[in-house]
Amino acid sequence: MADTTPAYLRGFILPMDLGEKNVWTAQSSFTQQGPRTGDPQALQSSPMRMIATGSQSSNGDLTIVTRGAGSSNQGRFTFTQNNDSPTIEYGRDSFNGISGFEYIYQSGSGALFNHYYTPTTHIDSEESIYLCYYKLDTSSANKAGYTKIKKDGTKTETIVYSQLSFVTQTQKFHPNIVTLQDGSMMFFHIIEDSGKANIRAHRSEDGTSWIE
Repeated sequence: MADTTPAYLRGFILPMDLGEKNVWTAQSSFTQQGPRTGDPQALQSSPMRMIATGSQSSNGDLTIVTRGAGSSNQGRFTFTQNNDSPTIEYGRDSFNGISGFEYIYQSGSGALFNHYYTPTTHIDSEESIYLCYYKLDTSSANKAGYTKIKKDGTKTETIVYSQLSFVTQTQKFHPNIVTLQDGSMMFFHIIEDSGKANIRAHRSEDGTSWIE
């Protein structure tokens, strides 16, 4: 009947949302840790959500910008620390990528040690490593060469080009090696004298003997 109340009522009780405004500060005793990083809020509808971790200063102001579309393995993002500068973007370097390096000068005198500059590497079809470099030896001669390291660890140095020290040179040779489509190899480097330069190339069939 409509005027009859059952002995037991069934239903769901939904509690009210609780937040910082519900805390009775005068009657409460609590401590608060440092601020935690909040999840980035998208400015448009997106099926992908970014999750933030770590800590953040209380006045932190970050902006995350999508630089490459795609899923989690292809999407690319940068961010700006707006407290410092809204134009400087971070996160552009690849993971564990080398963004810069410096050469170690072994001695202030060229007559004491051999000096090696501008190293580059190349691997051939037999998995041998070619370490190319500009070399200034103990006689102050300028040389372009490489050290070949085979799979068994055998090392062999080859000097492809030498230049006398009296040449007015302001640039290193910057040598490098590439493998051509026919399987041969090309060793090339810069030659510079008094501000004028050209590129000299040497070709090899076996990676040992070179023809200019």
